[in-house]
Order: sequence, then C-alpha cells, then structure tokens
Amino acid sequence: MSSISEDVDDRLSTLHEHIRSCILSLMPTKFAVQTSILSKRWRYSWTLVTNFDFDDNMHENPSGLDSLVDQALMHCKSSQVKTFRLHVSNKCWVLKSSASSLIDKAVLLNVHELDIHVVKLEVPLSMFTCKTLTNLRINCSVHDKNIWLWPSSVYLPCLKTLDVVVYKNPFCNAFKLISGCPMLESLSLEVTERDDEENYIFNIHTLKRLKLTFSSVITKVINKVVLHVPKLEYLFIGGVLCSFYVMEDVVSLIEVYVSFCKIPYDHLWVELLKRIHGVKSLLTRNVTSLVDMKNPFTSRLPLFPNMKQLKLKGLWHSQLVLRHLRRTPWLKHLSIEKIEGYSWIDPKLVRALRRLTTIKFSKCEGKTCDVKFLEYIFVNVKAMKKVHGREGTSRPRAMVRHTEYCSDAEEGYMKSYRPAAFAEKSNFLQCIAKAPFPVNVKIPTNLGKYNRMSDPSDHLLNIVAVGGVSGWTLPYWCHMFALTLTMAAREWFEKLPDG
Repeated sequence: MSSISEDVDDRLSTLHEHIRSCILSLMPTKFAVQTSILSKRWRYSWTLVTNFDFDDNMHENPSGLDSLVDQALMHCKSSQVKTFRLHVSNKCWVLKSSASSLIDKAVLLNVHELDIHVVKLEVPLSMFTCKTLTNLRINCSVHDKNIWLWPSSVYLPCLKTLDVVVYKNPFCNAFKLISGCPMLESLSLEVTERDDEENYIFNIHTLKRLKLTFSSVITKVINKVVLHVPKLEYLFIGGVLCSFYVMEDVVSLIEVYVSFCKIPYDHLWVELLKRIHGVKSLLTRNVTSLVDMKNPFTSRLPLFPNMKQLKLKGLWHSQLVLRHLRRTPWLKHLSIEKIEGYSWIDPKLVRALRRLTTIKFSKCEGKTCDVKFLEYIFVNVKAMKKVHGREGTSRPRAMVRHTEYCSDAEEGYMKSYRPAAFAEKSNFLQCIAKAPFPVNVKIPTNLGKYNRMSDPSDHLLNIVAVGGVSGWTLPYWCHMFALTLTMAAREWFEKLPDG
C-alpha cells in the first residue's frame, strides 16, 4: 500500500463514510482498527463502527485486552452502539472492575445488544436500568457463587431476548433479571450445576421461546418447573431431566425440542410427554441410550392428537420408534437419524402410517433391522410422497402393467424381447431372470451409480428408498441393482457364475 499514491482511490475508499463504517462493523474490532493504516481516508473510519467484537483468542497479547477495549470505546464517535461483544476465557483474567467499567461505557453509548462472557464478572448497576438494551447474553458459569452481586431492583423496558448461563442458584441473579423484563419474548436459562430444591416458576405473559438446560444435577430432589406462558410457541429442554413439568397455560405451544444427556427416572420422560401432548411438532434426541430397553417406559405413552411432525435424533430402538408412532394418529412427517436393534418383531399395524407422507432416514446402515423397518413402513404407508436419504429424495411412482419373458420373441415382433444372455444365461436365478417386468418404468434420476469407490451402505439405502415407495417386485429389485453397477463393481458382478 505504501508504494501506491494516495491520490489513486480504490473502490472501497470512494464509498461514503457511512457505508465504510457499516462494512467495518461486520468484522472483529481488532481488524477494523487495523484498517487505519491503509490511508488517510481510512484512518478514522473505524471510529464510526456500530458493532464492537472483542475476543481474547484473536489477540496475541490477551493480557492487555481490557486497555484495548477501553481505548476503542473512548474513540467511538457513534451515538448508538448496536452490539458489544466481550469474550474472555480462563487464560485471560480481566479484573472485575475493568469488566464493569467496559460494560458501563457500552451502556452509555446506548447499546442495543450485549454479549458478555467473562470469567471474573461484576455487572455495573447501569446495565440493570438500560433503556435501549434489546438483547442480552451473559455467561458467568465460573464455580464461584459469590461473583454475581445483583441489585433487587431490575428494569429493562425494551429487552426482548435474554440468554443467561449461571453456575448455581439462579434465584439470586437470573430470576431477578427475568422479573425486570416486561417485554421479554425469548429466554434461555442454563444452570451448569443445579443443587437447589426450589420450584422454577415462569410467569411471563409475553414469552414466545423458552430454552431450559440443566447441565448437571447434584441433588436427588425432583422439583417442579411451572410454566404459565400463554404465548409460548417453542420450548427446548436439555441436559438432565430432573423435574416435573407443570404446564398451567401453554395454549400456543407448537414445537418442542428435548435433548437429554441423562434421564434418572423413566417416568419423568413419560410425564413430560403427557404435558406436551398437544404440540404439532416434536424433536427428541438420545432417549434410547438413556433408558432400559429391556423394560422401556412401563407407563403408557400419551396420545398426540395434533402432531404432524416427529423428529427422532440420535440412536433409537426400532420398537421404541413404533411405540411413538402408535400414539401419533395424524402424523405426516417422520424423520429418523439412526435405528438400533439386532432383532425385529413384526408389530401390529400402526394407524399413523396411513397418513404419513414424508419419511427421512438419514443414517441407514443397511442392517437387518434397518431393512425390516423400512419394509414395514413401505408396506403399510398409503399416502407416501417423499423419502429422504443421504443421497437425495425419492418420489413414489404408480406401478403399471407387467410383461413376461417370451423365448420366441425373436420371431414374434409384437412380443416383449429379452436377449438369452439377459434371461436364460443370467447371473440371477431363472425365477428372477424370467420374471415379469413393469412396462415403461423410467430409472429414477437420483438412483445413482456404484463403482466400489463410495460407501455401499449409502447406495443400498437409496435403492431401498426408491424401490420401496415405487412398489418394485423382488425380480425388478435385483435387475435394477445390477443396472446401477459400473466399472469395478460391474466387473465383479459379471464374473459371478450363472444362476
């Protein structure tokens, strides 16, 4: 840059100063400040940024991070700061007073969004009465219960999104913050080590999204989580399932996502399902690995009369999947990640399958249980439209009339013809080689080829998905499989003995 005359303007330099500041606001503040050496025109452009992003992982000398942040805020010429992000890890210890002073200066600049993750944190009083704050994310999960000294009076009139991570006892800090947010719409509360016995009561009439996570629990007491949130639409529950959930007013609840690392008591899971039986969409993760599959869920699962979408993430036992399907009579969309089970027991007809239109099986490994499960689904489904695998989507095709093999087709030109090498001297059994074929059935474009260079389980999954929804006969399955082989895979197949 030094060799280029400053009289020669580049495209970025010719932009209006406001546009340049917007571009600089999209990058970490460290890099925005470094643009001051480009030219005289860029020297003070960074002082007009509206976003400040500081992370000690991006600084060679993290010990001087507090002074750098202080200087950046001091030279800020913007009347309003949109975002102030300060992340300090364990390797960089910022004094409590320094962090408090930095947050206070950001508040004085009418900040809209605060994202604070500091090991040693003392929150300034000005933050608890900030009238411009709309989004607040604060993480102080360090193992020191005396770090957060918060006032009893909190009032954040414009705050709509709150994300809080605490170590223990959220009643002395997090719930004080929640009670002072009259316009709160989205709340995320994570307790890294729960040891209290009190009930968690959420009485928030404006809340639409709620996320609760208990990373670990050191008490055996089962408390209650009471939800009085009439506008709640989305609920996430994660970590350790250690509470009874009481849904006093959740008439607007549509979607629930549960992901647990531990379920101490199976009945807690069933009780939770009973409380959310009216949802339209349910996503669950890692339930099979947390319960005793020899006697899973002694209590009967509740009926989900409104559920249209069910997503089962992680590893699920096939029988447990079917138990859930029996309780969802109006299910339309089913998503399964992976099925566990070395034996298959043919169940009774699941009524939910009659209305199922879409199924996604993302990690089918071609095991016996996988194939049996898919066969059962395809045989009983009546309205299937799409099947999603790792290689794409398959649509069911209506089956048409079939034509049989005729040995005299070489003389009768109106008959369906197959070469003798394709039928009488085929690698398949005669009953497969000479079986009737459907007429005018096109090869699906997403079926793909296999040359022994990719994962064979992916290829088998795609064939199972396409053939299942298309209603192929067993002979047609065999010939379509052979048709997808190319190169080394084809050479292997051609070397197989006849019949």
